[in-house]
Amino acid sequence: MKILRTADPELAALLRKETLRQAAKLELVPWANYAPAAVLEALGSAAGNKAAEGAPGRRLESGCEHADAIERLAAERARRLFAAEYAGVQPHSGSAAVAAAYQALLKPGDTVLAPAGAAAAHGGPHSLAARSFFFVTYGVDPTTETFDPTALLALARKHRPRLIVAGAAAWPRRTDWAAFRAIADDVKAALLADIAPIAGLIAAQLLPGPAAVADVTVAATHQTLRGPRGGLLLARAAYAERLDRALAPGLQGAPLLNALAAKAAAFRAAAGPEFAAYAAAAVRNAARLAAELAGLGWPLFTGGTDTHLVVLKLSRAGLVAPEAERRLDAAGITAARCLLPGDPGPDRASGLRLGTAAITTRGLGESEIVRIARFVHELLSPGAGAGDAARARIKNEIADWFDAFPIHRDLLA
Repeated sequence: MKILRTADPELAALLRKETLRQAAKLELVPWANYAPAAVLEALGSAAGNKAAEGAPGRRLESGCEHADAIERLAAERARRLFAAEYAGVQPHSGSAAVAAAYQALLKPGDTVLAPAGAAAAHGGPHSLAARSFFFVTYGVDPTTETFDPTALLALARKHRPRLIVAGAAAWPRRTDWAAFRAIADDVKAALLADIAPIAGLIAAQLLPGPAAVADVTVAATHQTLRGPRGGLLLARAAYAERLDRALAPGLQGAPLLNALAAKAAAFRAAAGPEFAAYAAAAVRNAARLAAELAGLGWPLFTGGTDTHLVVLKLSRAGLVAPEAERRLDAAGITAARCLLPGDPGPDRASGLRLGTAAITTRGLGESEIVRIARFVHELLSPGAGAGDAARARIKNEIADWFDAFPIHRDLLA
């Protein structure tokens, strides 16, 4: 940031503070991660200067020969990575990918069957989709904390949705994509799979992917995929033209060419052995975190995890998730709330999401995971709210990892 420090010292100081925050804290927010240097370099490249509205070969301006090649490279790498017939790499975000899918598959007023706890773009009360479509939500059985296919089929037959959404942001288990496909076929609905939280684990073939059975799949290119913040569409070839048209000009203008280049770099990395080893380590770390927390007496949503995500049930400690977030953050640990069945709203959420994607990128392993579980236990146990000394001690212990597991050293130079 040498140039920026001279050109805009105020902004440079803020960016340095954020870089230091990332380096000094334990990032357990499940959708957070650290993009590698190659991705950040592509994201900051001169490609960001080029507008290239339209699709490759059909741009609305000249001078797009290299833009076409970059977008085609990113799309081809995504198709190979996820075994998809079509890949749309232009979405600026996961929400934009969802919106494009809805626009391509639905008409205003259509019914959508979506999971409770899905991303806000899937019919959240303030979302654009909620104004255009009628959403019916389904959840897990409160006793087994699993999706009941029989109950879901009955709900689908009752409401006859045009679209069924599978995949939830707070779901720590494998998803049976084929079961959702069978229900969608029964009521003649399209199937949309949302793999935003687990795209990297699917790319590493640690979890089954939905490309073979879903009509359209939406993903995020950050989170477990370790790319730039952005969205991705995967689909059967029959939907390609509709999705392209829905996205641009339907929702977006020109794509962010530098982001497309960064996505291409991320897809290439995700196809390699180093990424596969990283993804496997993230899953191992999550399993160890779940086991340690359970051993300390903490109940877990679904009883454990198959992914990088552990969901803590805070009712044991008489806590709501916002207070748990504050306690952890004061000690140098970030986490994210989530609604569990029966919760009245986000401010009274009783679920806390802990993810291992970012800390695994930093190189933390199972011995550090044991210490993290003890930190969480100490900070959230009854009576811990007044433990200023404990928070300071834990924060200092976490600071010791600053040099042992470094990130962003080049950005801090």
